[in-house]
Amino acid sequence: MKNLKVVLESKTLLVSVKVDVEVGSVKTTCLYQICYYKDIEQGNECKPDIDLIDFEDMTYMGVEVKDWYKLKALHLEMGIDLDKQIRELTLPIVQEYVDNGNSELSKY
Repeated sequence: MKNLKVVLESKTLLVSVKVDVEVGSVKTTCLYQICYYKDIEQGNECKPDIDLIDFEDMTYMGVEVKDWYKLKALHLEMGIDLDKQIRELTLPIVQEYVDNGNSELSKY
């Protein structure tokens, strides 16, 4: 362990973004995580990796949702994919935010 060498090979920035959304009778705040990194294989081009990681303050017809998975399963049985609808509404908003350089990410 005497000759241990530590080399910093890349920098990564992790940012959380919240987006409020309403889909039918469901209201929630989506929590996205954006990992911004330099892609060494692409000539050090900075790229974001955007993931929906959680929901906060979810209500269904004005009632607090305690179990998102039950609500999701109930709607899937009726042929309604709430998860997909929420992602389709919110991901473009976050993507545009990142692409336009309006975020704190543009400083890095």
